[in-house]
Amino acid sequence: ACRHCYGGYGTGRFFPSTIKTLSDTSKTLNVLYNHMLRCRKCPSDIRESLEVLRGRHDTERARMKFGSQKAFFARIWQRLHG
Repeated sequence: ACRHCYGGYGTGRFFPSTIKTLSDTSKTLNVLYNHMLRCRKCPSDIRESLEVLRGRHDTERARMKFGSQKAFFARIWQRLHG
């Protein structure tokens, strides 16, 4: 859940419960990004940083080898649940 508005209206579980959901950016990355931009309690410097980082994301992903993102999320999942 969002550390800035946790416990208030509209908060909920953002962390995925399966590796398939974790690796689906439309269910994780986009949801978190959109929430942080709309969250009234999120500091403006964090929102600005997120916008910059999101702008770089597609460029960086385009340079990665096919399957790199899946391998990355598999490593993350293993560290969290290993």
